[in-house]
Amino acid sequence: GDGDGRYIGVYVGGTALFLFFLLVSSATVQVGCARAARSLHADCVASLLRAPVLYFDSTPSGRLISRFSSDFTTADSALAQFGDNVLQFSATILAFFAVIALIIPWMLIAAVVIVALTAVQLVAVERSNREAKRLANTAMAPVLTDVAEAAEAAELLRHCAFTKWDDDEKEECEGEDEDEAQLDEDEAQL
Repeated sequence: GDGDGRYIGVYVGGTALFLFFLLVSSATVQVGCARAARSLHADCVASLLRAPVLYFDSTPSGRLISRFSSDFTTADSALAQFGDNVLQFSATILAFFAVIALIIPWMLIAAVVIVALTAVQLVAVERSNREAKRLANTAMAPVLTDVAEAAEAAELLRHCAFTKWDDDEKEECEGEDEDEAQLDEDEAQL
């Protein structure tokens, strides 16, 4: 009867409150991550523009491209998703801990141990990911350097491929071919 309606009202109210906080937290994380990515990009470009010329002489362009592309991809796409997931997961875990503390208080000891072990595991995984990313950037640097140099040389290659020789150059080359043929015949006779 009347008690059932009250429970339904609590569930509907709780669900509406959950959805409201979910939307607000997701929007806040998205806006914050977009600002962070914009700030990171501006700071990196400003630092790069203030770098001495010697830095550009000693650092291959592929390494710069690799570093910027992978870091900004992470900042632009993965950071917002990761931040949103962390916020939602943390809120869920806190809710579980609150329910556990209300129902079985002595289980909080196990929860503290589990949180500590998880934190240690996250630190180890983050170190491994950072090292793997560094190795991937180092491995991609020569390839990206070649691509960047080829792009810079595209105009030169285009010029060389489509430049027509004038008649004097053609005659010089044909003359050289005749001279080489004569030398080959002289060597064959010896």
